[in-house]
Amino acid sequence: MPQTPYIVDERQRRGRPRTHAITQWEIDRDQSTKRGLMLTEPKINKPSGLAWLLHDRCIYIDGEWHFDTNPQKFYLLGYQYDHWHQGWLYNQNDYEYNGKVFYKPAIKGADRLNRTWLTKLFEGVKTIYFYGPDAGQLERMFHLRMKDRYRCVNLLSVVRKVVPEKDMLQATFDYNMRHPGVLKNVPAITYQTYIKEVTLGKRKPITPSYRLCVVEHLLGIRRTTEEYKADCDNLHRDWYNPKLRAKALLYNLEDVDNLQTVKERLYGRYYVSEAIENQCTLQLTKADKEKFKSRQ
Repeated sequence: MPQTPYIVDERQRRGRPRTHAITQWEIDRDQSTKRGLMLTEPKINKPSGLAWLLHDRCIYIDGEWHFDTNPQKFYLLGYQYDHWHQGWLYNQNDYEYNGKVFYKPAIKGADRLNRTWLTKLFEGVKTIYFYGPDAGQLERMFHLRMKDRYRCVNLLSVVRKVVPEKDMLQATFDYNMRHPGVLKNVPAITYQTYIKEVTLGKRKPITPSYRLCVVEHLLGIRRTTEEYKADCDNLHRDWYNPKLRAKALLYNLEDVDNLQTVKERLYGRYYVSEAIENQCTLQLTKADKEKFKSRQ
């Protein structure tokens, strides 16, 4: 039986950019055969050519890790250089969590979420875009030097700096009405009703949500995977299920693909300058410099 291809490029075949490295058809086929998805990545899916080396040289990353473990466990990293070059780094034999073995694969997979492969991933990169604490977690867990070697731009900081709070608050209520249960602390009312109740003193003001899904809604970006937004524990659980791991991969890759779209639309709509981007770049602290000196 031929091995499952790493990339199913059906969208690009129809003349549109590919948005996922695996398709829903591949997920259904994998579940119908009742076996775990064992994707193999022969090499990092990096763009080639002089144009990339001379101009952008940027990468978008989105990671998944356990918050409730000590030490915290980073088990999946989705990456994207552009809309045509994307993929994951993860350990194919990773089916154990908190001492419990969920599944033992018959074929030994590759261990690719480590410092060696992360160094290959960032080779030649000038700017790393992420949303939230992903870059800091990578630097801490894998002992990487990211702040002094790359421009690490936190798009969450860019959103907080350039998007008016009123726009984010309205997007928060609109998203909550379309997807009830995802935002726990937001009442299930419309934005107009909320403004009226706050004006009459019937309700206390709340702060807007800056989650990536709300920013996507603000910028008109649609998703096909929403089931993990309400509870990330479901994502952790499905990751260790060989029949559902493909859905977790698809969700993560849609996150990282939408991250680039968020950056493009955000910079175009709110006129984000290079000066603003520099203000949202991670800077080396005195503690970081002392830590690097101690390792030398």
